[in-house]
Amino acid sequence: MTAFPPDHESRVRKLVSGLIEKTRAVDGTRLRWERINGNRYELSMSRSTVTIESRDGDGADPFDFIVRDESGLPFIIVDEGTPRYPDYKLRDLYESVTLNSSGADEKIVALLHELGIEEPPF
Repeated sequence: MTAFPPDHESRVRKLVSGLIEKTRAVDGTRLRWERINGNRYELSMSRSTVTIESRDGDGADPFDFIVRDESGLPFIIVDEGTPRYPDYKLRDLYESVTLNSSGADEKIVALLHELGIEEPPF
């Protein structure tokens, strides 16, 4: 795939940033990602599906970010391991998604409550 035009690149960067923010949200706007296999995660929206995965299966770079339309055809593909792409913060997205899909936040809150430890303010 060729490099994105500047306006498209800005939109894709904004999309990734927004996904990171909403995946990390602590309120009712948090996105819920589904783990498809060991290192692939999907987010199903009304008209598209977003996928992030560690290409070589080790949970580290390089990452692939793909957005498909309702018929399954990809319309955004970012393979961050390719030098022609600048940093899209896919590592941050992948780490946020991994934490999100594991339910770690809920498990930490339950453990804090069980131990009688007050939650930190946000």
